[in-house]
Amino acid sequence: GIIIKTVDEIAGRQMDCKCGSAEYRRCRRVL
Repeated sequence: GIIIKTVDEIAGRQMDCKCGSAEYRRCRRVL
């Protein structure tokens, strides 16, 4: 999948999430 730079809304830390993965649902895109 596509890797995007995101902020984990639960942990409040930056991470890379794969679009469409389970963890992606708790992440928001960093613009």
